[in-house]
Formats: sequence, C-alpha cells, structure tokens
Amino acid sequence: MAFTEKYVTVTGGGLHDGSSEANAWTLNEAHTNMVAGQRINIKAGTYTLSQTLGNWPNGSNSSPVGFRGYKSTIGDLDNKPTTQLVDGTDRPLIQTTNSSYYFFTNEVYTLFENIVFSSQVGRPALYADNSKSVFNRCKFLADPNGSLNATPCVRTRNDYSVFNLCHFDGNGGNRYQNFEGSRQFVGCLFENLQYLSGEKFVQFSNCIIRSMSVAGLRVSGYGWLNLQGNTFYNISGNALQVTSGSFPTIGSAIIQNNVFHTISGNAIQSSGNKFDFFCDNNLFYNVTGSNYSNTFNLNRNAISESSDPFVDAAQGDYSLVSSSGGYGKAQPNPFEGFDADSRRDVGAIQHADPSSSGGGSIFHPLAQ
Repeated sequence: MAFTEKYVTVTGGGLHDGSSEANAWTLNEAHTNMVAGQRINIKAGTYTLSQTLGNWPNGSNSSPVGFRGYKSTIGDLDNKPTTQLVDGTDRPLIQTTNSSYYFFTNEVYTLFENIVFSSQVGRPALYADNSKSVFNRCKFLADPNGSLNATPCVRTRNDYSVFNLCHFDGNGGNRYQNFEGSRQFVGCLFENLQYLSGEKFVQFSNCIIRSMSVAGLRVSGYGWLNLQGNTFYNISGNALQVTSGSFPTIGSAIIQNNVFHTISGNAIQSSGNKFDFFCDNNLFYNVTGSNYSNTFNLNRNAISESSDPFVDAAQGDYSLVSSSGGYGKAQPNPFEGFDADSRRDVGAIQHADPSSSGGGSIFHPLAQ
C-alpha cells in the first residue's frame, strides 16, 4: 500500500495543511491531524518538544503510519550512514529538554526512517510501546548525565519490532539499553553504553557492539537468541552473557560467524540457566577470560587469532585482513536474512559492495 504523503518543517508554512513542504505542518500540527495511512516527511532541523506527543494514530497492515526524515528532497537520506553529527543539519533531530516531555507511540504498524531522537533529561526521547514496527536508519543519542535505570534514548516494548541500520549511542554516559519483547537488529551500531539487555526472542545480524563499559549483550528470561555475523569490540566484562533474571532463563542460542575482539571478560558466558548453545565458526582475539564459559551443548570451529585481524580498529575499520582465519570464511546458514554468500568474512559486513573473496553486499552505518 502507498502512503498518503504529508510534510513537516520546524515552523510549518503556507496553509499549514501538510500537503506540501510549502504548506507544511509543524510537528505539533502533525500530531493533531495525522491519520492512519499517512506518512509525514520531516525536513532536517531541530524539533524540541514542548509537550509530550502521544496518542499517535494506530496503523494496520493495510494502512500503516510512517515518519520519514529528509534533508533537502524526499529520499535523500535513504542510503546515508547514521553516524553524522547530531545537530539537526543532516537529518531531523527530535529532542527532549524537559523531563515531562517525550515522543510517545503506542500504536502498531509504524515505520520510522532517517530520524535522530536525542534525550537530554535522563529519560527516553522516544518511547515506542508498540508492536509490528520498523525503524530504518534512525539514530538514538543518550543524555550523558542520565540515570542508570533510564534507557539511553529509545524504550521499546511489546513484540515484533525490527531495527535496520540504526545507531544507538550512549554518549559516554552511565546508561544501558534495554529491549523488551521480540526484536530483530540488522546492520546496527551500538556504542558507548554500559551494556545491552534483552529478553524473549532476539536476533542480531551484521551488528557492531563496541566500547561498552560493563558488558556487551546480556540476555535473560525465556526465549531464543540468534547472533549471526556480528562484531564485539573493546568490551569491558563479558561480551555475551546469558543469565538468570526474574524468570528462569530457558531457551536456545545460535551464535555463528561472530568476531570477539578485545574482551576483558569471557567472550560467551552462561550462568544459572538452561539455555542450549550452538556456537559455530566464531573468531576470538585478545580475550582475557575464556572463549566459552559454562556453555552447554555444541561449541565448534572456533577461530583463534595470534595477531590482530582488524584492518584499522583505531579508525573504526573492523573489516578483516586477508591473512585472518575468518577472511572469506563465514559459513552459510538458514538464518541469514541479509547475505547467504559463503565468501563473506566472519563478523559484521562494512562494505557497500562484495569483493571476490570477502566483504558483503549490504550497507552498514559505519560505511562511508
């Protein structure tokens, strides 16, 4: 189904009916007037919330709701990395400056694209208490002075949400990111957080998790975990930890084609649970603890490097040198949703085009 396109600018314009950029709504006017089946195209600029924008319309499978950012012309951000400066110049910035205000959605069937959400007050700027929603090329920036128990910028609950090519930045603060319910992350970048926390059914494909101050990814509760072709780099503590929480941790984990590089704890840690592990074709370098600790069932085809396999980690290039044991050695599997080409490298793909013996064919936020 095609959306009915509407437009939003910082000040609005003309007739203020949202029919074109010349007659754009303000964000508050869009909140008042938007209906299911519409997509509001939000022009780059800084949108500071002066009230909570909640109760957006519910979408449906045949009539979803959309929010799409653009810089100058519609679609000009659809293939741009999400690592630009957060100042409202490159893409729309929706920010909170008061602890009473945030962007709140409780609907289903919602599409978010090319938008930066920034929290400045120790609470989420975006509270997405919804299901069946998709986030494409969005950035979530935390308040560095926020409390430990507040999510960095986005709080998501309920089930079946997908994040593609999104960037989660803890901004060096005392923050962690929690995801509740079923989630899929493809080509996302997580950095400068304490740790990630998830439960139920979680899948990470082609993601980079780096510079985490306490741990990488912590999984608790029942469910299913699938890690395919991710890179964990510079993690204080355990890179992946499956642990008992409020509920018995029962389920299964498929951990395949990942890179664990510079880990101060264990690479893969299991404790106090009944998770079944299938670990296959993972690469380990500079792991202080164990590659596997207390994992059950099958651990096979580990790739242990004696020298640094990354091309230039200091500059954020985590692609593998050709001499690495993981170069061009990723194993195809039925869970790959992005590239089943066995020539690709172990770890997250960072290249726009496939090479003859490695790399991949999809875009990643780190690709410039």
